[in-house]
Formats: sequence, structure tokens, C-alpha cells
Amino acid sequence: MKKLLLLVVVLFFSSGCAAIINGATQEVRINSVPSKAEGFIEGIKIQTPATVVLKRNHDHEFVLTKEGFKETSAKIQSICRWEWLLLDIPLAFPFGLLIDLDGGAYYYLPKEVVISLEPIPSGGKETREH
Repeated sequence: MKKLLLLVVVLFFSSGCAAIINGATQEVRINSVPSKAEGFIEGIKIQTPATVVLKRNHDHEFVLTKEGFKETSAKIQSICRWEWLLLDIPLAFPFGLLIDLDGGAYYYLPKEVVISLEPIPSGGKETREH
């Protein structure tokens, strides 16, 4: 009986194991070709190459600009990692499941995003890409 009680206590306190291991945020490196493009992501002004800390649980959009190149928009997609969900169901249901879902610990962002900027043709005007 003591072993069962100990197991229940351990499982209760291990709830949210993905949140403990992964956290709710992740560093993402944003780079461009050519470098030294400027933009904003989540209200943070960046100049490539840049490393930003972003929340894992949603997508992030940004626009890069550089003189002589077309303004380019990009999206960093958040991807669900189901293995953490599968571990939380038997080990930490329901508390760990709810904690990890709310905090975004089941999600990952790419470690690096590289955006290629297109030169503006000589004599042409800048156009915006979407």
C-alpha cells in the first residue's frame, strides 16, 4: 500500500513533465541571405543574423527589409510533438496534460530560419511579397 501511495505522489508531482524539460519558450535563430536585413518579430527589432526567444505554442510572422531587396514576409510554424502528449497521458493525466497543453510544452519551433531576399531589378520599384 505504501508503494502505491508513493507511486501516486510521484506521478502527481511529475505532472507537466514536458513543461519542466522543454519550457514554454525556445531560442530561434533568424538569418537572411544576404545578412543585415532588418525587421520586427513579436515587437522585437532584429537585424540578421539574430537569435530571439519565442513562445512555442503558436506561429510567428515577421517581415525583413534591406535596401536594394524586396520586402519579404515569413512565418515560423509551431509544430506539435506528440511523443510528450503520449507520455503525459499514462504518467501525468490529467494535471500534466493540462499544464503542458496550456504552456505550449508540446510544441517546437525550428532552431533556425533562413530567408533569401530577392534583389530589386535595376530601374524597378520595390514590390511586397506575401
